[in-house]
Amino acid sequence: MNRIAAILSILGVLAVGLVAVGCGGDDNDEPKTNAPEAVEGINASDSDRQALEGLIEKIRLYSKNSDAKGFCAMFEPSRLEESLGKEECLKIFKRGLKNVAKDQKYEVKGINVDGDTATVTFSDAGNVYFEKIDGTWYAATPDVGAEIQGESE
Repeated sequence: MNRIAAILSILGVLAVGLVAVGCGGDDNDEPKTNAPEAVEGINASDSDRQALEGLIEKIRLYSKNSDAKGFCAMFEPSRLEESLGKEECLKIFKRGLKNVAKDQKYEVKGINVDGDTATVTFSDAGNVYFEKIDGTWYAATPDVGAEIQGESE
């Protein structure tokens, strides 16, 4: 998966908009992640659920305000630099956010946490993947678990 396609898989809420503006990737590309399977309901401790709900609120706000900088800040900074770089992230999200509906609800259908990885499933926007690093939840960077996913294909 090339770097542009990888960033598309980071946050499912933007994938449709980013693909629509021709940022690469195949509509059939599945995100490369070792995050747990999507579920209905909540499978998370109270503290993890609260932290993830805080990130979900940021997704709603950043989408509504077309805030590319906010989205890029959802990634752990050193991992973002290793995988894509802040400038490329900003460029991609600025372009992609032009095609995201400002009234998108992002209704949570399920939250599934397995250790330091999580999948949040939205009824209207698909799956979003997160990773916990040093006790803090971030949007998953493109390389999270790619080798694990590749082994099962």
